[in-house]
Amino acid sequence: MVGRGFFALIQSFFAITPALVYLVAGQSSLSAGTIVAFTTLQTRLLFPIGSMLQTSVEVQSSLALFVRIFHYLDLPNELVDAAGAKAVPRDEVRGEVELRNVWFRYEEAVEGDADRPWTLEDVSLDVKPGQLAALVGPSGAGKTTISYLIPRLYDTTRGHVELDGQDVRDLQLSSLADQRRCADA
Repeated sequence: MVGRGFFALIQSFFAITPALVYLVAGQSSLSAGTIVAFTTLQTRLLFPIGSMLQTSVEVQSSLALFVRIFHYLDLPNELVDAAGAKAVPRDEVRGEVELRNVWFRYEEAVEGDADRPWTLEDVSLDVKPGQLAALVGPSGAGKTTISYLIPRLYDTTRGHVELDGQDVRDLQLSSLADQRRCADA
């Protein structure tokens, strides 16, 4: 904001400068050529100085944004591999996905907040390898939430999500992410 304020101040100064040149020229014995030279110089300096100030403001804004991004990236992961988590090689994944009695809330209920609704309540489904499955429903029904639970972007509150018969909480997060990249390719 300070940079943008300074930029506005400089622009105002350059807008007023021709009037000041004419005022000084009217009270002194400056030639017409000198007056034209001053106003032309002022006009020619406005855009490069304005561009330079604008670049400075953008660089400062970007640096502030980078600091926030790096603070975010430095946050510890809430989900970590379980002790003894297994890697799943790409060539061993058949692609069976099963949700068994899955309950999920985006934030754990705090004391006195037990009435907050569940995002998913007792959801079960079984998708066999090669089977085409579609999740349909209105906005807020939990379609995206289910798609986030399978690669373990979130953990279930209750119930199990399984990939080829193995609970995803027992698999390495990097291994699950690798399966997702394989599916996208």
